[in-house]
Amino acid sequence: MEKMNGTCSEEERIRRNLAKNERKRLYKERVRKEKEPIEVNGLRYFYPYVGGKKGLKRVICDYPMSSKTIPIIYRDANLIVVNKIAPLNSNKCSGYGQSNLRSALKKQLDLHGRLSMIHRLDICTTGVVLTTTDKNSASYFQSLIQKRGVTKIYIAQVKGFFPEHTLIKCESKVDGKDSFTQFLRVDAINSSTSTPSSLVICFPKTGRRHQIRKHLKELGYPILNDPVYSNTNDTAYFDPYLDDHQSKLLKMLLHAQEKYKKLSGVDLKELQQHIRACKHRNKELDVHDNKDSMPKESIVGPWTGCCTRPIYLHSWIYAGKGGLAKDCNKDPAALGLESKWSFCAELPAWAHFTLPPNFQEDNYFSSKLGLDKELAKLVTENLGEGGETDNGEIHDANAKFQSKNRSFVSMNTLPQTKKYKVTCS
Repeated sequence: MEKMNGTCSEEERIRRNLAKNERKRLYKERVRKEKEPIEVNGLRYFYPYVGGKKGLKRVICDYPMSSKTIPIIYRDANLIVVNKIAPLNSNKCSGYGQSNLRSALKKQLDLHGRLSMIHRLDICTTGVVLTTTDKNSASYFQSLIQKRGVTKIYIAQVKGFFPEHTLIKCESKVDGKDSFTQFLRVDAINSSTSTPSSLVICFPKTGRRHQIRKHLKELGYPILNDPVYSNTNDTAYFDPYLDDHQSKLLKMLLHAQEKYKKLSGVDLKELQQHIRACKHRNKELDVHDNKDSMPKESIVGPWTGCCTRPIYLHSWIYAGKGGLAKDCNKDPAALGLESKWSFCAELPAWAHFTLPPNFQEDNYFSSKLGLDKELAKLVTENLGEGGETDNGEIHDANAKFQSKNRSFVSMNTLPQTKKYKVTCS
């Protein structure tokens, strides 16, 4: 009788609503999966999106970033210290709306709200980066860095035989500003070949853009695989348009084109340039038309020449005083507490070395090399177990850093908070 009257029972109405909600859920899930980042050749590519000012809307394709997980060195209620991966831009800017450290870290840790970069590293540089979720902490640490109250130690692999047993200083101006860096060789690599290189510890006193890279080039020992300052073709980044056998990158770009071409007033020129460059590098599809007589290598896109791998420069140790008070949010004055801290990032594979025996001598760094006592103490504390022992065993210096990081971020030493869960690297 209810069906004859054009009505349905309560059970039928509930069933239809549930089916409708399920269709909506499946549709949203399908759209979400379509827009998920893809990973090709160790790089993560984000789905293109519409951006720009009113009247100048365009489809934006962010530069790719490394597909690795960002290691966490230290974390408390306010401070998060990470071992930055590369390629990865530090801040959000044009072309890096999603592929930046801040966005990637917030997504990885499921953070909401403020996350400030206390300092920055180049896109192609790996290592220690300090971030904070608190405004007062950000101001304190940034002021500390500006006043040169933070000790920074980097490690790099450079071309040629860098001078040994001496502390090399470079004071060449960078971008017209005073800058100062000290260098110390700790190992020679491929010394018996025609292409020798050296492992060098870098002590920058100032923080200019590309300072270490420019100073090493100025001294005649550029970073081994730096395509910007080494001036050799064999150090170029690999092509970001190289697709995999499933053509995932090309399919994503074509899908975005089909989606956005229906929108009025949206410029597709940038997206079409990406598609054209990707098509001509695709080995699975024969997409050459009669108009394109150019070789594959000569067809460029907006990503051509962008950073696609890390260079041999690693932000190794950051150390300073103050700023690690437990209740910084409630008492800004507590930020001035003189509590010493140091953060060490695990050395990458290319930077593993054994400490020379002569470096084990008492006060070697400070007395014989003239290294600042604070720097000498950091170096000896972290490298003291390297080199040969009485039993003739060789200790990898990197094992010391891994042990130091684990003890430094042990669960017993970190404050437990309701807002964040403590994680260890």
